[in-house]
Amino acid sequence: MTKEIIEEVLANYDLGDPIEWKVLSSGFANENYKLVTTKETVLLRVCKQQEREAIDFEMELMDRLKSEHFPSAYSRQRKDGKFVTPSEKGEIVIYDFVIGKEPQLNSNTCSEIANAVGILSKLPIDDSYAKPNAVSIDLCDHIIERIPNAKNRFDDIYEFFIEETNYLREALTANLPKGIVHGDIFPDNTLYDGDDLKAVIDFEEFCVERLMFDVGVTINGFCFIDNKLDESLLKIFIDTYQKQRKLTEDELSYLDKYIRWGAQAMIAWHLQNNLLDIPNEKQEARVRELIDRIKNLDLQTVKNN
Repeated sequence: MTKEIIEEVLANYDLGDPIEWKVLSSGFANENYKLVTTKETVLLRVCKQQEREAIDFEMELMDRLKSEHFPSAYSRQRKDGKFVTPSEKGEIVIYDFVIGKEPQLNSNTCSEIANAVGILSKLPIDDSYAKPNAVSIDLCDHIIERIPNAKNRFDDIYEFFIEETNYLREALTANLPKGIVHGDIFPDNTLYDGDDLKAVIDFEEFCVERLMFDVGVTINGFCFIDNKLDESLLKIFIDTYQKQRKLTEDELSYLDKYIRWGAQAMIAWHLQNNLLDIPNEKQEARVRELIDRIKNLDLQTVKNN
């Protein structure tokens, strides 16, 4: 990131001049910078994958979350009322800078995130948020169609992926309650002060989907210790979530499959985002870890909750 690009971005805001900036994280989809200006400290995000339309969808949702006082880092509006600044590095958005850290996994942090996911699940669905889930059974089928021509021959991974997709198909198309879901609530998309949740961030994957999707994904993020489902954390999550929204009998009957889907969806994301064709040891290791997680999932632990 150059000073010239930052100055061009800041020209659209009333935030003063840049003093210093440093990379906070650089992932597959985003680069995040802590930017200190002559007036305040903000978060500058470079969106490397999202299309402009998807970013605009996210900005509309952030406005809604702000009005509901949902804990998040809210996007800053430019002087012209827009939120996004195009640049040679990608689309850039400036957010509030929330002081916090990725949490330790324990009963308190699990309860905090379960409560937040429950609150999010109750937001009314607005037509403007009717964005489909980018990670769906349709994506899995598309990946399966690509497997015969994949340059990376991870045949054991592909065999598992096909079998798991077919195993989960009925649950993923079941008539279950829908609403707004974040779609990617893992510890690295949250900020805590000790055990207190300060913000859920990175809403780029949000969509209108079966609410069990967020339940399954977030359990994968906050209820697994050393890649094994922790029974006590799972119970805390379910009990706390249901203080905000009661799960239906059908949803509870599919809980184990949506926990599996939370892991399978991540596998699908990695395969779609180039692991089919481009070698990446980090991605491959993560996919194999997720496969082990699914294979070792203790159904009795889930049923006890």
